[in-house]
Amino acid sequence: MLYKNLFVSNNTFTILSDGFDILLANVERLVKDANLLKDTDGYMTASFLGSTAREEMAKVHILIDACRLNFSRHESVLKRLCRAYYSHIAKYAYYNVLSLPRLGNMEEVKEMWENDVKKWWPSAPESGEPDMPHDTKYLREMPLYVDYSDWDGCWYSPQRENGSLHKSARLYSIKCAEEELALFRITHNAGLYKEESLSIINEIYMKQYVNENTKMERIYSLYGNVANQIEKRLAIPKEKFINSFITKWPLYPFVENF
Repeated sequence: MLYKNLFVSNNTFTILSDGFDILLANVERLVKDANLLKDTDGYMTASFLGSTAREEMAKVHILIDACRLNFSRHESVLKRLCRAYYSHIAKYAYYNVLSLPRLGNMEEVKEMWENDVKKWWPSAPESGEPDMPHDTKYLREMPLYVDYSDWDGCWYSPQRENGSLHKSARLYSIKCAEEELALFRITHNAGLYKEESLSIINEIYMKQYVNENTKMERIYSLYGNVANQIEKRLAIPKEKFINSFITKWPLYPFVENF
């Protein structure tokens, strides 16, 4: 349904631009509410809101990835991205991979993506450690819900998670959300989410389907071509595009069914 609503029409970029306006407003609300809870020691629920804010911003990355595709040739990839839009695991992988600063090529990006979408990490038989679920359980479920822990042999309650280490780990999601929101807002205010900008991104990127074998030189060339055209046609300095929330790794070749 999302694919039909967004990409089977002649006004895709207008619809997406409107969506980015609404996503920005929602992320700002979530981060504000998270900080209000944090300041009253409700840091468990605050961490949930921080993670949810990051997921909302991951939707922006997913939709920008869609703009990198040829809409008529890559229908199946667009549909996978639309499913990822509703997947907590996929959105976690988007915001986590795209926050890593030291990845040097698309092969490393693919490896990190595959780690981040793995739903279950079984322990070695003699490790003495429990099997580990996906990080979204820690970020989304444990701050909110009571459950029985097979490993600990007792009931788990979010209200029992005390201590400075737990607290700092929980508040990290809010810090990350605030940092990402700042760049999201700068990108939005620069006009880079307007339909004209999105159209230029599509025009340039659709000529190159990126995968794990694509060289960095080619990716940087695509960034540069878009930046030059945006500056030429829209009078937005190319540095604003290069340093924006948009110039991230393309992840669409790694998105499978969720």
